[in-house]
Amino acid sequence: MPDDSRTRVLVLARPEPDAVALVSRPLPRLRPGEALVRLRYAGICGTDLHIVAWNDWAARSYRPPCALGHEFCGEIVALAGEGPFALGDRVTAETHLACGHCSQCRVGRGHTCDNLKTFSRLDQGAFADYAAVPLGLLRKVPEGLPDRVAAVLEPLGIAVRAAHEADCSGEALLVSGCGPIGLFAVAAARHLGAGPVIALDPLEERRRLALALGA
Repeated sequence: MPDDSRTRVLVLARPEPDAVALVSRPLPRLRPGEALVRLRYAGICGTDLHIVAWNDWAARSYRPPCALGHEFCGEIVALAGEGPFALGDRVTAETHLACGHCSQCRVGRGHTCDNLKTFSRLDQGAFADYAAVPLGLLRKVPEGLPDRVAAVLEPLGIAVRAAHEADCSGEALLVSGCGPIGLFAVAAARHLGAGPVIALDPLEERRRLALALGA
């Protein structure tokens, strides 16, 4: 358990654009089934940009003050509950927490859970010193994988799933949009044997990156 009783957290402080503030909060009190994670590296998601811009979608979905950031790599420093984790484990996290008992969960559709929660709405941001994270969201980081790479495993997972569901081995594939997830999709599709992979994006820099990844 950390000696310091407080944590710095980057938040959108008010319901208006660019109202970002670095605040000091007490360390979160762990509830059963949670881990206290010391954040080591975090990525900026498009969701964070929407919240900071305070567009219509963000205004419908969030209530400031709210902590920012949900793509991360961190280290477990405290645990409250049984599970496959131990103090000192490096972890990243999925963002969607299914209840496990509704009709959707019982048929293996946790992503459409009737009681779905998301990490970005738990007010426990990754742009912080520490965050309390439900154990059900945590995933162990393989040895040898750098923190900065582990911090983007969540968006990588989205792209890998999309490539798998496209069943694209031996098939031509079009990826429209080469932001981070689109670029991950190009790499995942190539790894799964797709070809040719055609990538579209209006930005020359992103097209160059797509070509470097095998498009």
